[in-house]
Amino acid sequence: MNYNLTLKNFTFISLTLVLILVLAACSSEETNSQGEADASEEEIYNIKVATALDLTNKQMAGFPIFKEIIEETSDGRIQIEHVGGPEAIPGFNQGEAVSNGTVDMSWVFSSYYAESVPEALVSNFTELSYEEEIERGSFEYLSELHENAMNVKVLGRGAQGKYSIFLNDEVNSTEDFAGLKIRGTATYAPLLQGLGADAISMEGGEIYTALERGMIDGFAWANYSVTDLGVQELVNYQVVPDFNTNDLLILMNANTMENLPEDLQELVREAAIQSYYEMAEGVEKVIEEEHASLKETGTEFIELEDSEKFQTIALEQSWEWLNTRINSDISELEKYFRK
Repeated sequence: MNYNLTLKNFTFISLTLVLILVLAACSSEETNSQGEADASEEEIYNIKVATALDLTNKQMAGFPIFKEIIEETSDGRIQIEHVGGPEAIPGFNQGEAVSNGTVDMSWVFSSYYAESVPEALVSNFTELSYEEEIERGSFEYLSELHENAMNVKVLGRGAQGKYSIFLNDEVNSTEDFAGLKIRGTATYAPLLQGLGADAISMEGGEIYTALERGMIDGFAWANYSVTDLGVQELVNYQVVPDFNTNDLLILMNANTMENLPEDLQELVREAAIQSYYEMAEGVEKVIEEEHASLKETGTEFIELEDSEKFQTIALEQSWEWLNTRINSDISELEKYFRK
């Protein structure tokens, strides 16, 4: 037997086997590395968000908190991208933008898209605290109505607060509002109509110009963030008392939500609630500071002689008005939003 030949063959075969194993290991590592990268990429979800007001507006104070909570508690698996405020997508178009998937989420007022889901306006006319709404499942019910009509889920409220009316001319009672032209979306329409005023619909960003040009005699707005509109020098009076409830809602495209893993869906829901409570802690202080600022620029606070009647009109007229516009049973809304 030729031992030299056998040894050479054995050495060749051994080297070949080693080379095959090395190549296989490299290929496996490369595949695993690529697979891990792909898996990592699949776990990152980019959520595009529009807001009805600029982030400089105090009503949007909950959004940066929401973003921080989401990105930290998800360990970066969800990234929140703010695509812009009304300069990017007009507020009145943001409901549709979430519905058709142009953006994944919007922090928007119900009156800006109420033609699609008129029941959404109930968020203005609630008699319950947010804690009571959560306990009753009020927003789960409202979310079902949104999903059926718009393919959109409602995560909850985005801001705390009530509403006020700001005027050029002095009023002393509910009767003095008759004939006044007041900026007011569907949020305020029932009260303004009940007072005999003309409700002029427009977005917040148009208020300054409308006041300056005398197109309106005043406007209805949240009871804070007026100075963010830059209109304080054009406002002579703020009417007391405040009324109803801030209706800034957090809408999310239903497909976007359902494409998230279940743990991230729950995280998003919890972040919406937590951000509300965190921003709410500072609202009273913000209101105090803004009132002081308004007084410095000459705004007077008028307490109506028949303030109880004013608040009754604001609430009862709103529910009566809502009943003429919704597609569902008013008793269901009452069950979730009235005492």
